Order: sequence, then structure tokens, then C-alpha cells
Amino acid sequence: MADAFRKYKQNLAHDFVKRGKTPDFKGQYEKLQHDWPEFVKQKKSEQFLEMSKKNKKNAAKKEYNHIMGPGGYRFWQPRWEKMENEPRARGIRPEKKQRGFHGGLTGWCTDDRNYCTGASVVEVTAPEPPRYPVDDIKEMKACHLYYPIGNMSMKVATGSALPGALHHNNPIPDGYARVTVEEIVQGFEDLDIDIATPEGRQDLEMSSASSF
Repeated sequence: MADAFRKYKQNLAHDFVKRGKTPDFKGQYEKLQHDWPEFVKQKKSEQFLEMSKKNKKNAAKKEYNHIMGPGGYRFWQPRWEKMENEPRARGIRPEKKQRGFHGGLTGWCTDDRNYCTGASVVEVTAPEPPRYPVDDIKEMKACHLYYPIGNMSMKVATGSALPGALHHNNPIPDGYARVTVEEIVQGFEDLDIDIATPEGRQDLEMSSASSF
């Protein structure tokens, strides 16, 4: 929720403060009127501008962006642990533990036949990867795009979801889908997307020219 609120404030600063505009305080902006002067004052303060300049320099040095989605590592860690623990709960152990191999280096003192047949091997079946609703898309399908803000999700665009596990010959991360945008809800044109297009576009309006 904190990440969504931070992104929401970034969009307000980009759409209005930087452009010298003021929201009409209707619809999604209705509750901002009382705090708007203080928000503008903060975004134009010398301390904020210096911090923004420093953050941009640090962002330019970043070479590797995570591909785990908005939840990041904290979202995926419980799922990874579940994938490891479920086989153990069913009595399936990795072959190394089943055969009691020594943890370090030892001399080779066993003939090949005894080594191959001396212990039974339990076949380890890897758990199936998690499935997502987007995995069931088999043909182009109309869809709505929603963005989390606080404890709710707001519709930001309409478009079409496309099938396939590759996008421009690159694998699509789990939980994501390839989409095209046909219409953007007013006020969300500059919303950042998680994964940039091959052309380097990362805001919703510019990305609508191609699938992402």
C-alpha cells in the first residue's frame, strides 16, 4: 500500500506540479483540495528538489531492474518456501539426502556396480509452478487495466490481452500478460508500467502505441 501511495503522489507531482497546473478537485481528486497548497509547497521546496536530483543520479546508475512485479521479493518468498516444503510434507526428499552422501570430499573406494545399485532412488517430482488467470488466455481478449491505489484498485485503461509466453522474443515474467491499450482514463496517461517496452517506453500513454 505504501508503494501505491508513493506512486500516486509521484503522478500528481508529474501531472500537475511540474506543469504548473491544479486539479479540478473532482472525482479521484475531490479529497485533495484541502492539502493541495502544502503538497505543492513541499514539491517545490529546495530540500525536495535536491533529493529528487540525487535520486535521478542514483537511478541512472541502476543496471539491473527486478522482474518480480510490484510485490517484489517479499511477495514471492512465501511461494518459494511452499514449493520447497510441500514435497517434504509428502515424504519426498532430494536424492542426496535419501542416499546419505557425505557432505565433503572422500576417497573413491566403491566399485561402480555397488555404487549404482546399493541404494534405492526415490524419484523427486518437481511441484508444478503457480498458475495465474493470464495463463488461460488463448486468443486476443478485451480487458480492463487496473492500478492499485491504497486499499483499492482503479481502472486506468481498456485494451486487449494477447496470448503467448514471449514478447519480442523475451519471456514474459510470471503473473504478467502481453496487452495493447486502446483507451486511457483521463489523468493516468503518465502512469509508469512495471516493464519497459523494447523501445524504452515506460509510461502508459507512450506505451499504448505498441503492445507491452
